[in-house]
Amino acid sequence: MREFRFQMGLLAVLGLLWGCGSSSGDTPALGTVTGTVTVDGKPFESLAVNFTPVEGGRPSFGITDSNGQYKLVYSTTSFGAKTGKHLVTIAYHSGADPNDPKAEMSASEGNLPKGYSSIEKEAEVKPGKNVIDLAYP
Repeated sequence: MREFRFQMGLLAVLGLLWGCGSSSGDTPALGTVTGTVTVDGKPFESLAVNFTPVEGGRPSFGITDSNGQYKLVYSTTSFGAKTGKHLVTIAYHSGADPNDPKAEMSASEGNLPKGYSSIEKEAEVKPGKNVIDLAYP
């Protein structure tokens, strides 16, 4: 139930950011993306995971749950990310209500271990299902 409420809240935030979603003609090829984020071998909760296409286009994002797992959202109607290479950025999410469009995402505070303010990596999203686990360092 908590995960369902979280996903609905995430979709509501996306709706505020991007309007009512795109028509099917505007949606590029997507791949679904899930995975687990670990820092120093431990799964981390409340991390914002952002996938930004290197060649341009709408980014996708998700927030890790208590098991460090995330699922990317592309729009109000689509899960996943644009296929191709992405810059992946991980930062602390304040844990505020995901329905609040002013919910803080910060790379400088929160529960990341000392020495980590935000983390960047590259990843490639392929058509179909993608499991992209992100381990740091």
